[in-house]
Amino acid sequence: MEPIPEGTAFPDEVGAGVPVSQEELTALLYKPQEGEWGAHSRDEECERVIQGINHLLSLDFASPFAVPVDLSAYPLYCTVVAYPTDLNTIRRRLENRFYRRISALMWEVRYIEHNARTFNEPDSPIVKAAKIVTDVLLRFIGDQSCTDILDTYNKIKAEELNSTDAEEDTEMVDLDSDGPGTSSGRRVSG
Repeated sequence: MEPIPEGTAFPDEVGAGVPVSQEELTALLYKPQEGEWGAHSRDEECERVIQGINHLLSLDFASPFAVPVDLSAYPLYCTVVAYPTDLNTIRRRLENRFYRRISALMWEVRYIEHNARTFNEPDSPIVKAAKIVTDVLLRFIGDQSCTDILDTYNKIKAEELNSTDAEEDTEMVDLDSDGPGTSSGRRVSG
């Protein structure tokens, strides 16, 4: 056991407390280990991602994910979604250095899409928007040299348009064939 430092305050009675100094509180805070935030410090990364979220929130499609779901409008949401999150909650957590590692931040970002898929129809516009928000933010977080999330958004939108064009060019399968297919008649890739 370590010796008790001189001048340490003790409560006057059992169950009572003593004030904690700011220095003591600061000493208890988690200190990130090298590499937990990639090539940069936690502070640098948190500030970069906060700016990215601020810019992402300027886009209309991200607005449904700006604040927590209104439970008076969607009372069943809390019975279906176990870990609700939104962009402002994530931003506040970044401001307060809540996340110990960048991987924890990315885990929570993934829940934006997960929650949308859990509560809504799979092909609904809100699920598609959640996928874009999540993809953009995850790619932005993952590319530590990127400072313009709108550039990341434009790249993802261009990729999405190219993949949509490729899907439209896919050959339809004969619905009477015995081969694997989907209800839409599209070929199933293995």
